[in-house]
Amino acid sequence: MAGKKQSNKDLALIVDNFAVKFKSIESQVQDLRSKLESNDKKYEILQTKLTNLTQKLQEVIEKPETTSKDQNLVCDKCGYAYMRKSEMEKHRMDKHQKVFPEKKCNICDKTFSKNCDL
Repeated sequence: MAGKKQSNKDLALIVDNFAVKFKSIESQVQDLRSKLESNDKKYEILQTKLTNLTQKLQEVIEKPETTSKDQNLVCDKCGYAYMRKSEMEKHRMDKHQKVFPEKKCNICDKTFSKNCDL
């Protein structure tokens, strides 16, 4: 009879150890699930950004950068004409949007958008 009681105690310890290990594994599984959900959200955000960039790239590809000589691009603010869209955009940024701070000449007090123009 004493042997049976000892084995029941051993069984109880085994069951308790199993329960502790099971809870630990269950907790790890929950942590992994939450990490997967977080990664899924990040993936969706990245996928959306990639889709938007792809659409913008497609728009750029479909629009030719150069124009014919009959269709010069003329700045609506100052009248300068350009053959390429990229040149027109650079002109607008340099001259009209003031993206870069102007540099002032120490000799004549004129302002320029680039150091090389001083």
